[in-house]
Amino acid sequence: MYPVMDLKVVDYNKLCGTGTAVNYMFEKMLRLKDLMLTESERKEAARRYKIMVDFLYHFFEEQGAEEWSEYLDEFLAGSGEK
Repeated sequence: MYPVMDLKVVDYNKLCGTGTAVNYMFEKMLRLKDLMLTESERKEAARRYKIMVDFLYHFFEEQGAEEWSEYLDEFLAGSGEK
């Protein structure tokens, strides 16, 4: 199941528990860096963002989940990261 993006809070709460940690990374964690206000926050968020992206690529490779690597490529392209 691919992540569901741009849900309203009430809809997200209904789905809570139906996804995976990977879905949560796409739906929430990979978006945090764009919400940081100070330079130090942005710097740390960028560092952690890179760690998460690297982890996801390695995880998808280990799982033989090429379609998820492609999904990550598309996600990053849509956020201006790739």
